[in-house]
Amino acid sequence: MKHTLPKEWQRVRLGDIALKIFSGGTPQSTKEEYYQGNIPWLNTGEVKNTRIYQTEKYITELGLQNSSAKWVKIDSVIIALYGATAGKVAINKIPLTTNQACCNIILNSKKAYYEYIYYAISNAYLHLFSLASGTARSNLSVSLIADYKIPLPPLAAQNNIARILSVLDSKIELNNRINKELENLAKLLYTRYFVEFNFPNEQGKPYKSSGGAMVYNETLKREIPKDWEVENIETNSLASIIQAKIDTFTGEKIYLPTSAIQNDVIVDLSNTTTFETRESRANMQPIKDSVWFAKMKDSKKYIYFGDYSNSIYSLILLTGMCGLSCKHNALEYMWNVISSNEFDVMKNAFANGSTQQAINEKTLKLIPLVIPNESVLDDFHAKTYAIYKQKYLNQQESHILSNYRDFLLPLLMNNQVEALG
Repeated sequence: MKHTLPKEWQRVRLGDIALKIFSGGTPQSTKEEYYQGNIPWLNTGEVKNTRIYQTEKYITELGLQNSSAKWVKIDSVIIALYGATAGKVAINKIPLTTNQACCNIILNSKKAYYEYIYYAISNAYLHLFSLASGTARSNLSVSLIADYKIPLPPLAAQNNIARILSVLDSKIELNNRINKELENLAKLLYTRYFVEFNFPNEQGKPYKSSGGAMVYNETLKREIPKDWEVENIETNSLASIIQAKIDTFTGEKIYLPTSAIQNDVIVDLSNTTTFETRESRANMQPIKDSVWFAKMKDSKKYIYFGDYSNSIYSLILLTGMCGLSCKHNALEYMWNVISSNEFDVMKNAFANGSTQQAINEKTLKLIPLVIPNESVLDDFHAKTYAIYKQKYLNQQESHILSNYRDFLLPLLMNNQVEALG
């Protein structure tokens, strides 16, 4: 529904406020010399209503010259044209290149403020997605984007609206950066304790470096501390597999498909379901002191729930996630195990299936799990519990701020509330 605009507002084509609108390109994937360079190259899957500070892939100057990829100047507005993120938008905070599924808008700064346009397009996501055409994929086009109309107030009002919304987004981004640093800190401790085996000994000195006894383990083909054991992920003394089961409930719960999880962050809480209408895969109940990972090969999605995770009983996970119920002092250790590159390599190696390869309970038996002694587990838990609790609290705050931003966004864009300068 179109709202009546104030007299000083206009409804304008994106093409009329842009200096340039264009898509990118993809260097030939079989040419190794086109990739692993230093030129950021954005894939449409990374355009998720966010700001882009880095890209997953990088191309070389040769790859740029031999493809339709083009440089996109900083603070441009980028819209995903097709794929799972069609209609979503991003702002690039670095100069970068993109693939052909990205529509890149370089704005005329005398007519439009890029932050405002970003939010205006975010607000139009559902409408844009409904305009998508195509069969196997939902496709937008550069010409459709150029012709798309948005409400445009005077520049001063654009800045005020963007300022209000960006304050919320800035806090969310700060929380994300803090959480990355907290995770890095915990992983440094994990490496020191369980990879280098330099946890504090009884004298407070690094165990292995100070001559702590090590024994060769035939399963791992390497040494581990003398009194440690090796079991497997499926059957061990630290964690047990959570079976698929949802108890009957009334009202609605939030369903988290794998698309709602990005790496180790829940990014979408908008999918709700009732007990009667839930899909068959929505059959996993998260519990406190549990870690979860995607069973699918090459799917790097992980989440954890501590004893501080009070909202978990309003959530449902899908059966494509494997959950491990952990001893209280083992949660942080098990989280670092299942989110490690070593675990990911083994999970991929043992995944099987004719159509979609994934790991199952039988093949989980093939993945070894080092069992540290209780004193080392207790010490690691004591040092990292507060880190992971703070990460969780930061994520919860970000969800609240995100909901508030999404509540304000249509009101501001339709001039139903005034953005004061």
